[in-house]
Amino acid sequence: MSHPLFPLRLLIECCRSIAGAATQGVPGAHVHATSPRKKKPKTKKAAYVVFCGRRCGVFDDWSETKVLVSGVPNCIYRGYTTREAARAAFQYAVERSWTRVADAAVTTPIPALPQPLDPNVAFDTNNPLTQTEALDDRWYIVYRGICPGVYRSHLECQLNTLGVRRSLHESIVGRAAAFAKYNRALAGGQVSVVPPTYYGGVDGANDTDPFI
Repeated sequence: MSHPLFPLRLLIECCRSIAGAATQGVPGAHVHATSPRKKKPKTKKAAYVVFCGRRCGVFDDWSETKVLVSGVPNCIYRGYTTREAARAAFQYAVERSWTRVADAAVTTPIPALPQPLDPNVAFDTNNPLTQTEALDDRWYIVYRGICPGVYRSHLECQLNTLGVRRSLHESIVGRAAAFAKYNRALAGGQVSVVPPTYYGGVDGANDTDPFI
């Protein structure tokens, strides 16, 4: 800690001089100035989509979105870098009945859950969820959930762990890596189908496990 009357810049220069003197005559010795690593700035979100919450839709402000998901078990929401991408993803979900209005006391079923990918079939590249949620080549694996398997988007994965106690799911970079890891888990007996509470499952409950 620098003395309050001793400028920090002079203290740094003093330390460098001492370090330089200490390395004189030492073959290959160098003095390296270090500085704190800068944090990578988060991409600003232009819009948020609430897929499961007190009210579903596309919203411009996080403050408005937060009110609709805070305290709601199994809420699902996502931020997007453009409003157009958010609207496309929300419309895609609505057309497939993948949205849900809920509150802290009531959990209603998703009538048509997304199914895992078939490794032998090419996925739909026109899927707005693929275009907007998976630009970083992340794939999503459900090990313990309603329909275990590999999914292309965060939303499809989350819908298949909705209402499942101790659900197990993760994201991984690369399609081949995701299928390989899922197949290893399947062969090792680490994959299980668990019905959620709204389908009468005895092991379902509000899933508060963090997304890994």
